[in-house]
Amino acid sequence: MSTTVEEALLTRRSCRAFRPDPVRRAQVERLLALAARSASNSDCRPWQVHVLTGAAKRALSADLLCAHDEGRRAAAEFAYQPGAREWPEPFRSRRRRFGEGLYRDALGIDPDDTTAASATTAATTASSACRSA
Repeated sequence: MSTTVEEALLTRRSCRAFRPDPVRRAQVERLLALAARSASNSDCRPWQVHVLTGAAKRALSADLLCAHDEGRRAAAEFAYQPGAREWPEPFRSRRRRFGEGLYRDALGIDPDDTTAASATTAATTASSACRSA
């Protein structure tokens, strides 16, 4: 499949909900090979990819959802981008408008309703339930 840059830009979209259908290993390997060739700011993205399936994936998903539900966040090794309130204009306003449009227009959530937004984040991964250690 050959796509021009223009076609790729005009047809791209962000997806915030995912189907439960399994993805074939060959597809994952092909996507990772293509992603390795994607643009990067000074080649500074930390590429470490781990692909999980089956019980290992379910266990990791449950642990991540549990951490999310409990408000636990991993400490970042370094800042990938400024904090939400640290963006200079006009970028801060653009990000705010994007977020408002995503939550209000696409998801029907008031942009200031952080509880509903957080629940939506968890719901895109799986049903929320902490598993026993």
